[in-house]
Parts: sequence; C-alpha cells; structure tokens
Amino acid sequence: MEIYNQFRGLLDQYLPQAANMVGVEMDTATIRQSELQLFQFFNPDVTSLNLEPRNWPMMRLEEALVLVLVYLAFVLVGSTIMKLIFGSKPSPSGGRDLLKPFMLLYNASQVALCAFMIYRAVTVYMEQGYKPFCNAFSLRNSEMASVTWLFYMSKILDFFDTVFIVLRRKWTQLSFLHVYHHSSIFMIYWLNANVAYDGDIYYTVILNSFIHFIMYFYYGVTSIGLRVPTALKRLITHSQRIQFVAMNIQAAILLSQGCAFPKNVTIMYLFYIISLLALFTNFDRKTYGKKDGQKKQKKQQ
Repeated sequence: MEIYNQFRGLLDQYLPQAANMVGVEMDTATIRQSELQLFQFFNPDVTSLNLEPRNWPMMRLEEALVLVLVYLAFVLVGSTIMKLIFGSKPSPSGGRDLLKPFMLLYNASQVALCAFMIYRAVTVYMEQGYKPFCNAFSLRNSEMASVTWLFYMSKILDFFDTVFIVLRRKWTQLSFLHVYHHSSIFMIYWLNANVAYDGDIYYTVILNSFIHFIMYFYYGVTSIGLRVPTALKRLITHSQRIQFVAMNIQAAILLSQGCAFPKNVTIMYLFYIISLLALFTNFDRKTYGKKDGQKKQKKQQ
C-alpha cells in the first residue's frame, strides 16, 4: 500500500507538469471534473466521486491511463530492445528453461486468482438473491463492487502475459489482437469498477474468470514442457468465442428488457465484444485454417 501511495503522490506532483509541457492545462480538479462527466455519461445515477470504490487503489483516471501507457511503451521499447540484442528471429526454445519457474508461479497464481473470483462472485450471487438476468442495480452495494474491483485489478496481472511473450521473443504471439485486448479490457473494467459494479456484472466476472482458469491451467501445463493435444488449444480459442457470444446475448437481453444495469455501459460493451469476436474469429481462421488445409492436402497425396 505504501508503494501505491508513493505512486499516487508522484502522479499528483508531476502529471500536471508533464501535461503543461505539451501545452495541455491540467490539474487535479480538471481531471476529477472530466471523470465525473465521463461517469455520468455511462451512468447518470453517478452524482459525485464520493462512492466507496473510489477509495480503493487504481480507481482514478490518470492512474489507469498511466499504467496503460507504460504497458504500451513496454510493448514497443521492450520488443525493440530484444530484437536489437538477439535479432528479429523468434527464440527456438522461447527462453523456457530460464523463465520456467517464473511462468509456473505466474500461471499457478492466475489459476488460484480466477478460482477465487469465481467463488466470490457466486457467493455474492447467492447472498444477494440474483437472477440470471435483469438484476437490481445499486451504486451503494459494495459486495459485488469489491469483486468487480478485484477482477479489474486482475487485468494488471494479465499484463505479464505480454512481458513473458517479449522476454521469450515469441513475436507471432505479440499481435494486434493481443495488445488491443489486454490494454482495452483493462480500461473498460476500470470504468466498470467505477460506475457499473453491481447486479448483472456478475455474469462477465464468472464467465471470463472460468475461461481464464482453463486457459492458465493449460499454460501452466505447457510451461513445464508437457505436451498437450493441439485440439485442446483450439478448443480454448473456441471457448473464448463462445464466451463472447454469451456476453452479447446477455447484453441483448439487458437492452431489450430495459434492465437496471447502466444502458450506455451495456451498449459500449456490446460493440467492444463484437470487435473481440471478429478478431478472435480471424485469428482462429488464420491459425487453424492453414493447418486444416495442409492436412487435407496430405490426405489427397
């Protein structure tokens, strides 16, 4: 917590100065006013910035933006440095031996965290008497808010997916889809953690945590060198696409039934998930379509 407080203090001190250097007038009051306007667009019931979740770490706009910018800078600078030192060719071993204990710890941590988030979200679902869809929504309910905040914070941990990709020089994995997904979902859940943290948000927390539980379990197994059928990897990709379809079904229900969950958040999420579905479908076609074509050619020969 002390490190976080120091981080917040540095932002308060130097961010206005940095903004002024590029000709942008910015102070804390201006940022807070911009935040409130943004929040009220997505949820008109937000009348102030005094809601309980605002007291939790990484909930301010500038904190989230700086972290995303650091992430994007690492993608650009880190990959450039690695290519200058080792060349642009991918590493044959992927640095697996050197990074193996760290990757194993990381994947195990992700599996445990995802399991805990599922447990907490299901617990709140049962305690609050939620229905599958169209639940009551209250900005004063801190039970689901804490789960949503933890889910948002887990997206910071997800950035280490990219760190390992860069360190292992797995350049084919450092795609637009990968960087877009990791950076954008972090900002979207920053917004959710501030204005849309109750009621039907439970659905995406449970669904996405379950998919990530399976995914990181798979990564953990492969990180220690165990062979896993290619079909399982493809199944994980398919499960992600099924997840997106399920999320958009929820969004359609929330919008068509006039549910209490903030409408503009639902609309934004609907279009965002459509973009992910399109990108993942394209990835699946490029990755597995070629392999399927090669198999057919071999059979014909």
